[in-house]
Amino acid sequence: MMDDSEELSIADKTWRNVLKPIEKDGYREGFEDGRQNSFQTGFDDGYKSGFEDAFKMAYENASLSVKQKFECISEEDKDSNMIFPSPWLGNCQECKSKDKN
Repeated sequence: MMDDSEELSIADKTWRNVLKPIEKDGYREGFEDGRQNSFQTGFDDGYKSGFEDAFKMAYENASLSVKQKFECISEEDKDSNMIFPSPWLGNCQECKSKDKN
């Protein structure tokens, strides 16, 4: 028969063996949740910034295009390279690097 100290020792070891995988899983899940949250926040911020910039560029492009059609454009704006033939191409870094290659 075991005495109380041996039973407590076995119970303690068993408890630690049960707890280890739970702690590892908890750490792993917490780490992954934090990583996903960080990625989502970064994506949301980048998307908002990109949308705002693209909207401003499209507005300026449309404004200059209308001025050009109605010949209400100043000499200063005539020399401007602001009007893009396609708003999808022209100002993104990826398009610029493809043109150089």
